[in-house]
Amino acid sequence: MAHHGAVIRLARHCARWPDTLDTLTEDERRAFFLALVTTRKVSRSTRIMYRSGIRFLTEVT
Repeated sequence: MAHHGAVIRLARHCARWPDTLDTLTEDERRAFFLALVTTRKVSRSTRIMYRSGIRFLTEVT
């Protein structure tokens, strides 16, 4: 369920529908993770979980 939250947060950050996230550029993904570090100050383990969820969405499904 946490992976689902990561995808939703990415969609909100990029102002896109979740089903269009497979077209994100590398720069858009990088900006999202930079915001996680600088603005939200999330832990490394949270960033890894987010990355895993987003990778699953874009590479597997």
